[in-house]
Amino acid sequence: MSISDLKTHILIVDDDSDFGRLMQINLEETGEFTCELATSAEAALKRLREGGVDLVTIDVMMPEHSGGWLFNEIRADQALAEVRVIVISALVEKSPGQVLPKRDPMGVISLWKPVDPDVLIGAIKAELQSLKSS
Repeated sequence: MSISDLKTHILIVDDDSDFGRLMQINLEETGEFTCELATSAEAALKRLREGGVDLVTIDVMMPEHSGGWLFNEIRADQALAEVRVIVISALVEKSPGQVLPKRDPMGVISLWKPVDPDVLIGAIKAELQSLKSS
């Protein structure tokens, strides 16, 4: 077993590859995560079906198929039931004074762009902890 086997593997889904790479750098610098980037919902779904992804961050607004489409595909696929999802979008509104993200009525953590790396890391840890608790 290698060191990378112990790290949480995250798939970052964002059509803005520069934003995705910045998230990847921020997450991998912690030493707790390995990341890869998919720039379309279709590529992300294909990669998710290959296995080995613990958590996926999804941008909502993407060409062709939206992040909402990808989210629905993940939830409809029994083989992907264990993959945790965090939504990251410019469409998410941050309340005045809000520091930490909240879960929406469906239980999904949604973060606003631009996302603060510390908030993102905290959200990922909260989502992974919820997996252990369930």
